[in-house]
Amino acid sequence: MKIKELQNKIAEFDNARGWENSWNVKDLMLNMSEEIGELWNLIKWVDDEKQKELVEKNKEEVENFIGDVLFLIIKIANQAKIDVDKSIQDVLNEYEKRMPPEIMKKLKHANKKAGEYLKNKGITFKEVTHQAVYTVEESKKLNIHDELKGIHSKNLFLKNRKGNKFYLIILPENKKLDLELFENKLNEKLKFANEEELKEILGLTRGAVTPFGLINDAESKVNIIIDKEILESDYVNFHPNVNTATLNLSKKDFQKYLSSLKNEVTIT
Repeated sequence: MKIKELQNKIAEFDNARGWENSWNVKDLMLNMSEEIGELWNLIKWVDDEKQKELVEKNKEEVENFIGDVLFLIIKIANQAKIDVDKSIQDVLNEYEKRMPPEIMKKLKHANKKAGEYLKNKGITFKEVTHQAVYTVEESKKLNIHDELKGIHSKNLFLKNRKGNKFYLIILPENKKLDLELFENKLNEKLKFANEEELKEILGLTRGAVTPFGLINDAESKVNIIIDKEILESDYVNFHPNVNTATLNLSKKDFQKYLSSLKNEVTIT
């Protein structure tokens, strides 16, 4: 059955029950969030292999989840008079632009590559997987802050105005970036590097900026500027080049990682 046919069939379902003129998007969203929450509770703290195992083991429940959520989404689309076929095609076209195959294939192995690099260097770490987070605020809403001891950070990828020098600034998560302060110290006007530069130099995407991306900086183009509070913390936490996991390292192991790089390090 095509999506348009499915959309019409669900409209017929509502019409037969006299629901064609009802507007209850909020209730539908609440129902959908409950459905998502049930599956999320099943897999939220396990790695990819365990997730696969749990989904296989609970396949009937997952099938019901997909059916329920699609049903609710299409009901919302019908109430809002949205063509689901067109909506999906528009999103797919946008994703094609934002996620070129050659870039995404490179990023696919980013998490594995970070872990392998650390293990090869004899660096010990603890990994916790979680839902994708894109900001410090989003990460605070998750329980990973309670589970992982030590300091959490914000990692900012900047460049000079000429675009020939790059900087990774690592700050405690609660510290604001004082751009003017760094510009005075470096005697450079700074701005954020763009997404293409982030992918090309560090092999990262927005929301997953981390010092572990430096293992992809083959030419050591990036200068590291790190707040001393990070280095003085007994434990530190960073994404392993993807924002669906966090690695916890001791002070000693993080300093060992920094020493393994050829990038220039400045402590502020």
